[in-house]
Amino acid sequence: MLGRDGQALAGGAVVVIPGGQDGHVLRRGAGLALRLAPGQGTVRPSVDLLLGSAAVAARRAAGVVLTGMGRDGAAGAAMMAERGMPLLVQSPGSCVVGGMPGAALAACPGATTGTPAELGARLAQMAGRRA
Repeated sequence: MLGRDGQALAGGAVVVIPGGQDGHVLRRGAGLALRLAPGQGTVRPSVDLLLGSAAVAARRAAGVVLTGMGRDGAAGAAMMAERGMPLLVQSPGSCVVGGMPGAALAACPGATTGTPAELGARLAQMAGRRA
């Protein structure tokens, strides 16, 4: 589903950040919520901001870095890994552009890698669902 500002984030849900905006995960009561607001960077949506905020706000979260150019996502992925949260990274050989996954793997060499289909199956398994 396409994310909305203030939306509650439910476990097992997949929320896509709208283009041109940054997504921040916030703690709201006993749960989590999405805040859509521009961050400091020039890339929007910023994977670093999203993963970094999830690493701080969430007790249990998984980060996913897919094909893309540049290093966006590496710092946020490292924050998640430092807190013991799983990180799934598209295998560079299956990417159209492998910059982001390559940078994430350099920052977090223990990340799980795979094709998008393999990562989707792993996420489903982590959420306790059949792929």
